[in-house]
Amino acid sequence: MQSKVTGIGLSAERQTLNLFGSETVAARLVIGANGVMADMLGTRRDISRCHSVSVGFDVEAASWPFEALTYFGEDPAQRVAYLTLFPLPSGWRVNLFVYRELNDPCSGACVTTWRP
Repeated sequence: MQSKVTGIGLSAERQTLNLFGSETVAARLVIGANGVMADMLGTRRDISRCHSVSVGFDVEAASWPFEALTYFGEDPAQRVAYLTLFPLPSGWRVNLFVYRELNDPCSGACVTTWRP
């Protein structure tokens, strides 16, 4: 059975879930994996409001006037942690680290505009 939980009742013996469409389910143990029940009960605890998204790629460059480069974001609103650029035997490697909130629409596939 799959349904949306619309309400929760707790007791020492039974937990009652009110489901969408006025159906009720009672059980001794209820496990919620997505945080919806924790939100309803007011027991949700955020450990980290933002999560790191790491993007790495290789680039070709003829010559740069440095051995390696690390650039840190200047404004937290940009949500750029840092960018690293360093040489590998096969070329140059770029790693970009950004922060996204869990409910950010970009959380699955996102492009961040970055201009040094």
